[in-house]
Amino acid sequence: MIRLTLLWMFIAWVCTIAWKDWYIGVCGLILLMAVLERPDMPHSILGIPGLNPWNILLLVTVCSWLLHKKGEGLHGDMPRGVKTLLILQFLLFTIGFLRIFFDGTGLEEIRALREYGYHFPTGAGLWNNYFINTFKWVVPGLLLYYGCNSRPRLLMALFSLLAMYLVLSILVYKAIPPWKIIDVSSLSKYALKLDNRVGYHRVDLSAMLAGASWAFFSVIILMRQGWQRAGLLVAGGMVILAQGLTGGRAGYMAWGLTGLVFGLFRWRKILIVMPIAVLLLLIVIPQIRDRIMVGLNSTEKTGYTESGNEVDVKTLTAGRDGIWRLALEQFRAAPLLGHGRLAILRTGMNRQAISEFHESFGHPHSAYIEQLIDNGIIGLVLILLFYLAMVRKSFSLLRDSSNPLYVAVGGVALALILAQLITALSAQSFYPRQGVVGMWCAIGLMLRVYVEREKARQAHTPALIWEQNNRSQENG
Repeated sequence: MIRLTLLWMFIAWVCTIAWKDWYIGVCGLILLMAVLERPDMPHSILGIPGLNPWNILLLVTVCSWLLHKKGEGLHGDMPRGVKTLLILQFLLFTIGFLRIFFDGTGLEEIRALREYGYHFPTGAGLWNNYFINTFKWVVPGLLLYYGCNSRPRLLMALFSLLAMYLVLSILVYKAIPPWKIIDVSSLSKYALKLDNRVGYHRVDLSAMLAGASWAFFSVIILMRQGWQRAGLLVAGGMVILAQGLTGGRAGYMAWGLTGLVFGLFRWRKILIVMPIAVLLLLIVIPQIRDRIMVGLNSTEKTGYTESGNEVDVKTLTAGRDGIWRLALEQFRAAPLLGHGRLAILRTGMNRQAISEFHESFGHPHSAYIEQLIDNGIIGLVLILLFYLAMVRKSFSLLRDSSNPLYVAVGGVALALILAQLITALSAQSFYPRQGVVGMWCAIGLMLRVYVEREKARQAHTPALIWEQNNRSQENG
């Protein structure tokens, strides 16, 4: 009761400030993402679906933005190529969703799953969960792009983003004591506590935190004081430990590969430090090695099968190999355009999985395969073009040493985008959802910095436009 009271006091306070300065509201939305999925977080008020603290703050923030954007001189200067890819991506999601309602047989298939005890929304919940929310989670990132017109605003959003990941890490510690990392079997036992206490599934948490630690390390370049750099270094280490506690192997892989990219193309010392750190972890905490090697060379009985001294595909993929096979069979039936949103439910694939594997799959456990069966090759190519454009622009900033802001913001965005692309191989989704709000916010900040850098280059000045504004105000 006390926590709920404090929550509503915080919402009321931020809403009051946001009505005057909507940008504060966006930063508040970012911070709230850390506790949004907790079971004690209100998900409705007076039984009205969608009426919850986060949505209320979002509504107030958007209304305030519409009221003040003209006075602040905010205008849409997003690069044409990026805007085109965004529009095509959102159009793809809209068409894919609407295709559900032209498939009466598919809707009946979703309803038929109730016979097996699985309930998926088919009415208003369908619109809320798979249409409105798809676009809602992108709004904070778009608002950051249009509103980040000064250095203080940039830093405010950047550190709100880092604070969100740090709070998530602390919540992981509350669910799983840090010393439990030495016992790999305990990680699996405590996984349910992550769902109940943090709210995010451990696989999603591992993916979110995989890029977050590198985001912390990227921002160190902005700090002038030694204690500030040490603080960010410790915070990044806390995020790494929290990710280790999740036991998410895809997140482990994303963390390692992202660090390899940073080491190869920006900070070469990482190539020396990271292998030593990983080797020490594997020696001191061999249980991490056991978790990584599950299904490769294990005699341990798992939840899927008894592993022998050979590669056990079923255990290695945590039982996903079966649903991948069924999904690829459905993909071949409509390779170019797919079957529309929720193809895994509407084509009978899920019911077949229940029959064959005695397990329900509401997701094909690969964002790439999900897009192939939902929107076909055309849909996946459109989405990958957008992400590749974001990687290229982030990488361009990361490699630009002319301004620390370029490196920091480019590093944050690149870390979160790469983590999403890598973990998407075995989980996640390219449809915007709660776990990627941080990535979309980083993309919004990165695009703003990228656009301002290009403007500065055209004006033949080494300073960002907002830095010039700040200096002129100080001199005045």
